[in-house]
Amino acid sequence: MASEEMEEVRKDIEDIKQSVGGLLIMFRHMAAELGDFAHNLSELGSQMMTRMGLVWESLGGKVEEETAPDSDEDEGAEIIHFPHTDHDTT
Repeated sequence: MASEEMEEVRKDIEDIKQSVGGLLIMFRHMAAELGDFAHNLSELGSQMMTRMGLVWESLGGKVEEETAPDSDEDEGAEIIHFPHTDHDTT
């Protein structure tokens, strides 16, 4: 009777090994897909910025230099300060 129980335990362990192996393969595929998605998103952003630059240039805007000063350098800039709150979430 003990050998039957041991055989059942071995079978269960083998099933668990196969299941975990399948999960690892799925995680590898998911990581690859996420990497592809991030790359595609980056490419899309680059293309979008290039096209926005072309539109801006065609409307007469200058691409090579900034036209608006930074808010901390502009005397008339309206700076909105948000209240700083530290919440301890523990």
